[in-house]
Parts: sequence; structure tokens; C-alpha cells
Amino acid sequence: MPAHVDTAATAAAGGGGPLRRRRRILSPMSLWDDESLTAFLSDGGIKGSHAMRVWQHLLVTESPNANPAAGAAHLRRAAAVAGGTKSLLASLRTLELPGGVAERIDGAFAALTSRVVSCHTSEDGSTTKLVVRLQDGHDVESVIMRHAKRTTLCV
Repeated sequence: MPAHVDTAATAAAGGGGPLRRRRRILSPMSLWDDESLTAFLSDGGIKGSHAMRVWQHLLVTESPNANPAAGAAHLRRAAAVAGGTKSLLASLRTLELPGGVAERIDGAFAALTSRVVSCHTSEDGSTTKLVVRLQDGHDVESVIMRHAKRTTLCV
């Protein structure tokens, strides 16, 4: 795995060049991380193009927008995959990926690696404050401000 180069940290390294840091590998990895998924597939002898099949499958068959006529049942199914109550593996098995790759993806990746820990909307609905907990435990606070002609997100 190539080292991450932080050129802004040259002072911390005594000014003698860029400070080299190891790239953090989080576990489970995000299924939506192109570099991680394609490298994972390639390392297993599987064509990286199968990553696109995985993403298309999840976006089309598990998305609440895929079949609006299915209504609430479809929304519950999509939320179950995203929220982890339905196995990612069960969803991926329908793709018939080569060489047991669905099982290996399920063991190393997650559909969602962050979660909303709080969400408060003002009485008039014009602002929403969100706190999202990232996989590494850090919290990101944001405010959505709804105006007459635009919406602004402040992170």
C-alpha cells in the first residue's frame, strides 16, 4: 500500500521534506470506496470491473428510488441493507459473482460506515442540525439551512 504524503507537515519533519504517513485502513472498509474495492477484487484474482456490478446492483435493486410503486415495503428492504439488519451477503449473492467473492466482500466491507447520531430540525423547518459519527469515532457537525431560493450546508 503506498504511503500517504502530507506536504503540509514538512515543518513537523524538521523541514527536510514531506512527512510520510501510513494510510489508515479502516475495518470494515466502505463498499463505496472505489480504490479499496477494486484492489480487493484484483488481489483475489477477480476483475475490478465487478465493482461496478456491485455498485449498480446496490443502487438499483436496493435503492428506495428503484421501484417507487413498491412503496413502504421497498423502503424497508433498502433501509435494512443500508442499516445492516439485512445481510449485505444476501443481497450480493443474487449477482452470482465469481469465485465466492460475495462472501469475501461481505466479510471485509460494509454498505455504511457512518451513522447519524443526532438530528434536530427547527420548529419552522428552516434549519436542521446533524451530528454524523464517522467510522473512526470522530463526529462531524453540520447545519442545513433552507432559504427561499437555495439550501446551504455548513460543515
